[in-house]
Amino acid sequence: MFKTKEEIIVIQAEAKEPIQTRAVFWSHDKGTAKMLFKLRKDGTSQALAEGTIVPILLKFNSETAENGVGRHIYHAVIEDAVNGIVSIILEDNILGYQGRVDGSIYIELPDSRSLDTAGRFTFHIKRSPIDEDVPELEDYYWQGFGEIMEQYHESIAEIKSEAKELL
Repeated sequence: MFKTKEEIIVIQAEAKEPIQTRAVFWSHDKGTAKMLFKLRKDGTSQALAEGTIVPILLKFNSETAENGVGRHIYHAVIEDAVNGIVSIILEDNILGYQGRVDGSIYIELPDSRSLDTAGRFTFHIKRSPIDEDVPELEDYYWQGFGEIMEQYHESIAEIKSEAKELL
């Protein structure tokens, strides 16, 4: 079950005001706060080639972050490559923030080209009344870090296994 907010992001060279999504997610929306984006260009859905990565940057004010701005970078899940539909599920660490969040969507193509969609949006996060203690917000988060740690642990397990065989 998800609490989902859907938005259309138009890929264009013209800078527009950020989309005011009016979405409000709460600190208790753990694993259920989902943002879905439909990428469009020239009035039609933007198909995404295999190997395309869609980073989504979320920025928020933070007294402890460098320059007073915290950043979380997500790699969107491509829900429908033909119709250009991508999504992110907000991690628990950003749900610890309270206030306005500014988002930007980018596309990294498999042939090393990349583009800034000019797709900007905002939403808010509030503290749920049931949550007295929400984990402290991390000022910088990169979704790929978890993937690197998983590969690290797999490599260590493989090395240990090979060492046992040799001994």
